[in-house]
Amino acid sequence: NAELAAWGGQNVSVKSKDPAMFLANPALLHDEMHKVASLSYMPYLENVKMYSLVAAAEVGKIGPIALGFKYLNYGTLDERAEDATFLGTFRSNDYAITLGKSYTIGTITLGANAKFLGSELASYRAHAWAIDAGALFTHPEHPFTFGIAVKNLGRVYKSYTNTSTDSLPFNVQMGVSYKFEHAPVRLYLTTHTLNRWDIAYNDPDFS
Repeated sequence: NAELAAWGGQNVSVKSKDPAMFLANPALLHDEMHKVASLSYMPYLENVKMYSLVAAAEVGKIGPIALGFKYLNYGTLDERAEDATFLGTFRSNDYAITLGKSYTIGTITLGANAKFLGSELASYRAHAWAIDAGALFTHPEHPFTFGIAVKNLGRVYKSYTNTSTDSLPFNVQMGVSYKFEHAPVRLYLTTHTLNRWDIAYNDPDFS
């Protein structure tokens, strides 16, 4: 969504009233999001479009819950043979349905998300279940927060093909945030992929 994009695309420590932030860390879900919805639409390169819809509410003794839907549409693509002969067109999309819950004990908020993930590529389908878990510490006197999130604990139960070895992108993230009391400035630091030390990638332009 727009706010998370403004934070660099990944942030597990900044509290706001945007319910879509619970997708980044389920512990960011809180009671001030009661009856608040967030709708995002992002046109991307070519015909690629991303949509997200999130709503949150405070439900009696259950506490804050949220439901989110994300949909990524890659548009219409050309299907070609190995010699580039045009065979027709096909469509491709990814989507995720997320249900989140949080619980606050003093200065600590704990949260969890349950996710159903799906992907379609022409006639191929893949599905997976996953959970996210998070925690957030909010300082009782100063505008300081510390958050941690463990994402995509789960498994792919249907792969594109019988020989596929698909896996979920397991990710451990940690971050801190501090807002200056007398200035409209907030500093934050987010670390990601803490479960894997070497996150280098192959750069084809590097020799």
